[in-house]
Amino acid sequence: MSDERPPLTDARRLAHEARSALNAIIGGAEMLLEGRDTPADDRQRELAERILRGGRRLVGLIDQLADAAAGEALRRGADRTARVTRFAAQGPRLLAATRDAVLTGNLPDAAANAWALELPVGYLAAPAADDAVRRLATFAGAGDHDGAREALGDLEREIAEALVSLGR
Repeated sequence: MSDERPPLTDARRLAHEARSALNAIIGGAEMLLEGRDTPADDRQRELAERILRGGRRLVGLIDQLADAAAGEALRRGADRTARVTRFAAQGPRLLAATRDAVLTGNLPDAAANAWALELPVGYLAAPAADDAVRRLATFAGAGDHDGAREALGDLEREIAEALVSLGR
């Protein structure tokens, strides 16, 4: 189940749990320094002060790690959005033109459109889609209508899977 949780949620949850445990330790050290139950001797005070300094430092480090993890999660989300946006700017139009060319038997246009699709498909960072677009261009360029049709189906399937994996 943890794999299904967004990284940002995991980072916040872990930071919260670590802070909670540290705050209990820090609170105990503060109580010892204040002498609430029994007065602390010099050695106990020194240890309690070290615990306080170390605990507060760890809380600061936990906050920094949580912030870094949150920033990374947001960056990955922004990167996914940017890749989909780049694909959407050219990909659907070129894919439709390629599909029409393959289905009407205009393989020279299908090959040209397929090669033009290489860049927008590359934005999806999906190796199987990259492979399918190259196979489509190669089959269409060689005049292999059946191969081009099969590669087109593979390409459409791979693009759909890539978009789903990017959350779009």
